Amino acid sequence: MIYFLLFILIILFGISYCFTGKDIFAPSTVQLLTFAGTVFMCLYFMWSMNAFYIFHWITICAIVSAMMLTTALGIAVHIIFNKVEIRPHTPETVPISPIKGMVSFFITGILLITIGWLLQEIRRIGGTSGSFSEIMHRFRSVHAYSTDENGAFPWLLSQLTDLTKIIFFLFGFNLIYFFPILSLGQKMINFLVLGLCALEMLLNGARTPLVNYSINCFMLFHLVRIQKKGKYKQYRFKSLLCIALLLGAVMGVFFLTKSFVGRTGQNNTLNVMDYCAYYTGTQYICLDEYFQNPPIASNIWGKETFYNLISFMIRYKLVDIQPYIGHLEFRPIGGGFYNNVYTSLRLYHYDFGWIGMLLMHSLSIILLSVYYEYAKKKRSNFSILNFSLIYYTIVMSFFYERFFTNIFSMNYVKVLVETLIFYELFIRKKVRFTFRGTVKTYRLLIPR
Repeated sequence: MIYFLLFILIILFGISYCFTGKDIFAPSTVQLLTFAGTVFMCLYFMWSMNAFYIFHWITICAIVSAMMLTTALGIAVHIIFNKVEIRPHTPETVPISPIKGMVSFFITGILLITIGWLLQEIRRIGGTSGSFSEIMHRFRSVHAYSTDENGAFPWLLSQLTDLTKIIFFLFGFNLIYFFPILSLGQKMINFLVLGLCALEMLLNGARTPLVNYSINCFMLFHLVRIQKKGKYKQYRFKSLLCIALLLGAVMGVFFLTKSFVGRTGQNNTLNVMDYCAYYTGTQYICLDEYFQNPPIASNIWGKETFYNLISFMIRYKLVDIQPYIGHLEFRPIGGGFYNNVYTSLRLYHYDFGWIGMLLMHSLSIILLSVYYEYAKKKRSNFSILNFSLIYYTIVMSFFYERFFTNIFSMNYVKVLVETLIFYELFIRKKVRFTFRGTVKTYRLLIPR
């Protein structure tokens, strides 16, 4: 059955690629590519671990049905948008310039202070005994699931760690957009800032934010390329190979930093290929176990799918629901290993049943495909930044649901607003401070 699933996904990928303008970055195409790739990794894991698993037909039908909807809806949106006239944005009307060196040095100082403060909090929460990996393991166990102040960061540190992701994203945009005109020194300080941001994200005990924002930067590169060329142009094989190698490097960092972020367990004994196959491929075995033995349904509407939105409403007493922590149960995957039940389909099914699962999946594909086609035609910096911020949700949908969980939340509104403010201040520079006269006064100038 798993071979049949892989065959169908490859066929659907080819159809989607051909009928969405041969754009490998289109949401429907990239989702089919990632699902097909991770099914292959599932096969590799079963072969490598000698833990062959017989999939139930219900699981195969669920995945095939969802991916057929992905293909059909992605193609439909692309065809419709080919007939829609959208006036493209004219970059010359809004001049932008690279982030100034003084701003980069200031941001570097802030990042170093944040990292130092973060290390102190790690020692406070995780203790001081044992190796750094053991301290990080204790820190992650307490901090990630804490419901009291002892395991939480101070408010200011939490805000600084949130800003780190925005800084990573904006400096990624700065490097991609202005790379040809940046001096060697400017490029080095940009890479330094990106490296410090990556270190800070890893010190938080989680690697997925770094993967997510790296994916978003790939989309930044893609949309900036379209903007500068005036239209989408197919990539050469050499360019696609470079992108694949960069993604491989991201996965290599994911593997090499497992002990650094406090990940301990039986899977740490796996080599790099088996470890990546464990994380990316075994989701389907867990999903099959879930479909055959689903947990008791919750009486909270959208409990997992809209977790962040419901948590916000609970915090401000907008709903009469007791606080809860999202939890994905463990299921056996063979070879003595267990893994969480991830994938977007799991959350949709748990909250809304079989029909609701396909409806929610379809809605996410429609919204992402429409916005992507709009961003390609509009080619404004706002649409480039905004769409790139949410692109990881489609790439990582094989692994977990983040479109409704994260994007439909007040946290995303905060991230978007802060991103646009920093973009206006540091890159577009429409709002700027200037020094005038002999008296040391600053005036806020907003050009008309």
